[in-house]
Amino acid sequence: MKTVTFQVLEGVDKGRLFRDLPVPVTIGREEGNILRLNDERVSRFHAKVQFDNDDVILTDLDSTNGTRINGNPVQIRRLRPGDRVGIGRSILMFGSNEEIAARSAAEKAAHKNEPVPQSKTVPGDITAGGSQAFELNADDEEADRFWAAVEERPSDDGTAVTIAYPEWQKIQAVQMLLARYLRGVADPDSLVE
Repeated sequence: MKTVTFQVLEGVDKGRLFRDLPVPVTIGREEGNILRLNDERVSRFHAKVQFDNDDVILTDLDSTNGTRINGNPVQIRRLRPGDRVGIGRSILMFGSNEEIAARSAAEKAAHKNEPVPQSKTVPGDITAGGSQAFELNADDEEADRFWAAVEERPSDDGTAVTIAYPEWQKIQAVQMLLARYLRGVADPDSLVE
């Protein structure tokens, strides 16, 4: 059975992890949705996620406030690990940490024309009594590479900065980690599966 994972980055449900949901998945605020969000701007039945061959497809179900992928309004779109899905005031990240890390490694390898590494340390799940594999203190060389990537591509007017996908995913991983920690402080039972 094919499954998908979503992590809530923003919104009332910030920090929640919806892991290994059986496809098709409906997203909305009404009971009966597999992924239910507590957000008044989310339609009762807002969107649907399903497989088409090996592609994961998200379809907006004619929701009142629409659906956005990586900030762009969409009606139907293929999802890739690491995509940010905007539904109401909520932002969900599509994919498990492993799937996102694999895409990040592939993007990095494509830029460097190097083979894709077989394993990658990614932020781990936060569970009661669990360990965390994410190192917040990057070494100086890694930090220099990150800031070089950020500073290389500012916009002409200086109001925006474009960074490479792997560096963006590092920022997203930290954001998700902090959201899950904050949820765990407010509701320790949410860390137990």
